[in-house]
Parts: sequence; structure tokens; C-alpha cells
Amino acid sequence: GDMDVLYTSRFDDKIAWHENLTPGNPTAPLAWTNVWTSPPPNTAGTVEIGIEQPIEWGAASATTLIPTRSGTWAWDGNAMTLHGPGPTDPYWNNNYAASTYIASRDEIMMFGGLLTGATRDVTSIYDGSGWTPLFPPIRPGARIDGHMVHDESRDLSVLFGGFIAGNSLGDTWEHDGTNWIKACPATTPTARRGAAMAYDEGLRQIVLFGGSSHNLGNVTFLQDTWIYDGTDWTLKSTTTSPAARAYAAMAYDPVQRRMILVGGGPNYAGEVWAFDGYDWFALPSPGQGPADVDDIAYD
Repeated sequence: GDMDVLYTSRFDDKIAWHENLTPGNPTAPLAWTNVWTSPPPNTAGTVEIGIEQPIEWGAASATTLIPTRSGTWAWDGNAMTLHGPGPTDPYWNNNYAASTYIASRDEIMMFGGLLTGATRDVTSIYDGSGWTPLFPPIRPGARIDGHMVHDESRDLSVLFGGFIAGNSLGDTWEHDGTNWIKACPATTPTARRGAAMAYDEGLRQIVLFGGSSHNLGNVTFLQDTWIYDGTDWTLKSTTTSPAARAYAAMAYDPVQRRMILVGGGPNYAGEVWAFDGYDWFALPSPGQGPADVDDIAYD
């Protein structure tokens, strides 16, 4: 499963955990504070997003795909509130979709996912009051576990990879607010699902790390770092690197001007790494914290 946590400017807290950073000290130990435990943050496929409040939708068990908390929810800093019509919401149980926040239009875009057993190729927009499905004639194929981030410098949303019918995907798509355009980079990462991907505001580039390659039941965890500049993907050579993993969480820290990578599977839940655009370095483990992290956001 996959949890996408997207930026919201209203609160300093994330839905399940808050990361306390030390400005000006890039190697200072990090600390986690539990800010929400009821209901417990134990589902995968949840999405927290933010227009005026963080919103989440479509939670499912990571192993059974049986919904355990569903719908579109808002977090106001103290409590969760259900938004929308409840079980009649068409996205009540949409799981494993890719999503991104688009600041220039103050909206959330979601693509794909698994709804009532069917893998989807639907593009949907959330404007703070409800979801609007879009069906452009040209669009990516149906998938789960892709990842999408918004390239702020070009005002385009970039979708990479995912999983369908037993195989990983390795295609790159861009959305300009109206249409999907399939990118044709000369070089591209290998097909994968569950990669960590985030936008580097300082260097104006997208960073992708790891994921897992699936081919008819054969699974390979990956530890490569890629940069996308809007034209091509470039494999980044680094002197150090996190170990191979999938479903790690990554977000850009504009104060320290670096990416923060947290956790990942199969067994790296306690690790924290930073990437400054050129190399990776390990940060001291925060110790107590979430047993598993599907995504994070800097606020």
C-alpha cells in the first residue's frame, strides 16, 4: 500500500507524526512527536492532502485490501472530520492512487488507484469541497503505486511508474492542468513501484530514490538515485546511499535545502537519510517514532 502526505500551509503537524527539525544544524538528531492516535494511524493507502486542511481518503489494509477507514477526511490540528457525502462518495474506497498538491491552482490531483477491485486510469481533482473526475482522451494507463509530484518551476505534475497486472511500470507522464502528455526522455529509470519521489525547490529538479521492480512475482528492491529536470532522467552517482528499499517517505526541507528520506521496506523503518542534491548522508535515528512511514511532508 501507499500513503501520500502532501503539503499544507495551515498547520505544523502531520496527521500521524510531527518531525521536529533543528534549523541550521543539518546533522542534529531528529525527534518524532505523536500528534494523532485515534483512530490509530495503522492503515496503508491513505492520503493526507492540504488545501485549507490536510485531507485523506481511501484507506485499506496493506495485506488484505479490505477498507479499514474510508472517505475524504480533514485534519484541523486536533481532530479528523469527514468531508463529503460519506459512503456515497465515489472515492470512498479508492486505494493506492498517486496524488500531488498544486499550489498555483490550490487543488489536489489524483491519478489511478484501486476502487472496488478495479485498477483505475481516472484523473480526479479535489478543490476543497469535492472531487471532479476528468477523462482526457490521452492519459496514462491504469495503475496502482505510481508516484506523482508537482514541478513548481514548470507548473506541471509529473507521474512516474507504478504497477499493473503483475508488472512494474517505467513511463513518465506530465499534466499541465488540462492534458496529459507522455514524456519521452532519452534515459529513464527502470520500471518500479513504491519509489520515493519529491521536488527539490532549490535545485528545481525532481529526485527519485529506490522502489521495487516486480516481474511476474519476482521482486527486486532498488537503491538508485535519479534526477529529472523536465527533459531527461539522469542517474546520480553518489559516494554513499541508503540501502535498497521501497515505500520510503521523502520530502524536501527548504530550511536545510535537502531531501529527507525516512524508513522504507523491507526493514528500514528506523532510518533517516538526507540528500543535498549531490550525495546522501545518514542522520542520527530519532529513536522512538512511527513503526512504518509511507510518506512525509515539510510544513
